[in-house]
Parts: sequence; C-alpha cells; structure tokens
Amino acid sequence: MLEARAVARLYKDLVDERGAWHQRIAATMFRQGVPVTGSMSTPAGRAAAANISLSPAGRQAVEAGLRQIDRLTGELDPLRRQLDLLSRRQPGCRALRATQYGVGAVTSVAIWAGLGDVRRFASSDDVIRHTGLDITVCSSDGKRPAGHLARQGPPLLRWALYEAAKCAAKPASPDHGYCTAARDRRNAGLATLSVARKLARRCYHTLRKASRPAVSEHGGVPGAGEDAGHDKQVACRCHVVAAILVAVICGVPSEASHICATYCELMRRALFRLFPLNQIHLVAQAV
Repeated sequence: MLEARAVARLYKDLVDERGAWHQRIAATMFRQGVPVTGSMSTPAGRAAAANISLSPAGRQAVEAGLRQIDRLTGELDPLRRQLDLLSRRQPGCRALRATQYGVGAVTSVAIWAGLGDVRRFASSDDVIRHTGLDITVCSSDGKRPAGHLARQGPPLLRWALYEAAKCAAKPASPDHGYCTAARDRRNAGLATLSVARKLARRCYHTLRKASRPAVSEHGGVPGAGEDAGHDKQVACRCHVVAAILVAVICGVPSEASHICATYCELMRRALFRLFPLNQIHLVAQAV
C-alpha cells in the first residue's frame, strides 16, 4: 500500500507540473495578444500554436514549454499503465472501479491507498474528517467566511475524490440530478465538493465490504461444507499430537486418563493459537 501511494503521488506531481507548463504557455500567448485556441495536448492545439505569430522570445518560450509537456507525458504514460495494472489486481481498487461511477485506474489506487485500512474508521463520518472535506466550525476569536474546508487529510485523497466527483456533471452519472440541483442552488465548485463527500462515504462502505471474507451457502468460508470431514480429521489428529506432547513434555502417565484429557484439551487450544493452520496440518499428517 505504501508503494502504491508513493507511485500515485508521483503521478499527481507530474500531472501538476505538466498543468503548470500549460498555464505558462497560455500566459505567454496572452501577453503576446494571441488567444489560446485549444489545448497543447491535442494535435489541433499544437498546429494552431505553430501557425500563430509570436515574437522570437515568445516563440522560444512556447517551444520550450511544449518540449517539457512532451517529456512529462512520456513519464506519465508508464506510470498510468502501472497504476492501471495495480487497480485491476487489487480487490479493493477493482471493487471501486466496478461500483463507483467516475473512479478509474489512477483514482481508485489513490482512494484505496489514501484511506488505508478502512476498518479503523468507526463510521463514514470519520472518513469525511480523514479526507479533510468536512466543514470546520468558526471560532469566536477570529472572522472567516462560512463553509471553510478543514483540509487536514491527505491531499492525494482529496484530489482523487474531487477528480472522480467531477464526472457527476455527465448525464450518465447516478449523481447527475443531485449535482445539477446543488450547482443551480450554489455553484459548480460546491456541488462537486458535495458529490466528493458522498463518494467518500460510498468508497468507505465498498472497501469495507471488499475487506470482509467471502461467505458461502454453508455459513462459512467457501468450501466449508466440502472440507468439514477433512477438518474433523485434522482436529482428531491434532488431539493425538497434543496427547503425545503432554506425555513427552509433562510426563503425565497414561493411566491417568482424566488428567491427560484435560492437558490434551489445553494443548490443543494452544496449538491452534500459537501456530498457523497449515503447520498444524503438516504435523497432524506426519502423525
């Protein structure tokens, strides 16, 4: 999880740096009196930037910015493929991509790594406080506009939730009606933040459900009905192992059957507590 979080942070840092170069190119063109006709990431935008008239210094600045954008894009492509592969293999990320609209390869890893072990949260309210998307309460010793965010949580987690929440503006999103109503009532930014809080709660419940072991129709783990007889045999063999250990270590005579049975039960419980089940299987099979 720590490695995935580090890779996601690196991806976000490179995206922010590439966005800064886009803004620098737009600012250079604005100072030259040339409107920005399109994104520099598309072939149409590159062709438009090549045909505009700029001063030699402005042309040099734009070309340098385009080279930096190409360099950062080359760094981002393998990172995105790495995060996509991780999100397909990790059960929590796979569950987020399958159930939450707008959560993709990068944002699923960022949300999963940012939340960590969701079992440590008592409720979804704790998750909202962890993300820093909760609204703080103004104190009486200062003046501040209402609706200020805490911003105390991981910035990577807030970025991933906000990016995924922006997809609520699409008509196919299940939160489109809520987002549209909140946008008409306030503004687009606050509507996206509201959707991000709802998304954080849903991601918490999805990850919590994905972390639980699967339950079969027999009421236990998968294969409980088929392995019931085998488990009984292993339990009997472990009882025999416990009896041998009691006889060897404690020196209990075989005639004292009632005392030996008590020690066997205690030793059997100790075996299950101290050793993994696969090791007990090996010892039981050896007996």
